[in-house]
Parts: sequence; C-alpha cells; structure tokens
Amino acid sequence: MSYQSRAKKRRYKAATKKAKKKAFRSSDTAKRWFLTIAKKDCCCDSCAVLLRRGRDIVYRHEPKEIRWWDSGHYLPAPAIDDTTDWLAERLR
Repeated sequence: MSYQSRAKKRRYKAATKKAKKKAFRSSDTAKRWFLTIAKKDCCCDSCAVLLRRGRDIVYRHEPKEIRWWDSGHYLPAPAIDDTTDWLAERLR
C-alpha cells in the first residue's frame, strides 16, 4: 500500500468522523433527551442526587441538563408527569 493511498484513507476516515460528530451535535439533536450510562461521577440537576459512574442517566446537550429517577422496570409518576409536561410544551 503506497503512501498516497494511506493518506487518502486517513482523509476519508477523518471526514466521515467529522460528519458523524456534526450530525450528532446538530440543532435537532441538541435539544433531545438521551438515555445513556454515566461516564463519570455527576449530579442530577433536578434532585441533586450524586450519580456514580456506570449508572443510567438521561441527559441533553442544550441546555445541558442531567436527570435521574429511581425506578425499576417502570418510570415513577413524577417522571411521567415531567415527560408529559415537556411533550405538551413541545407540541404547542
């Protein structure tokens, strides 16, 4: 494999990585909520519970906010109320 073909491959790889990152951080996805595992210790913005690394969290990029509800298989009533309020606000 020549130097030119390796350089071309690196440029292609960098361009696809940049496009994926831009799509993930677009204005549409910045306001959505994402369910993920905490990569580092953090604090819930609504109830100030300390969340350890490895716990499930719900977050969004803008405005940066992290929420957590103590639940098993089903969400508790406050979480459902908060979700319906958020959805009603979005649909107006």
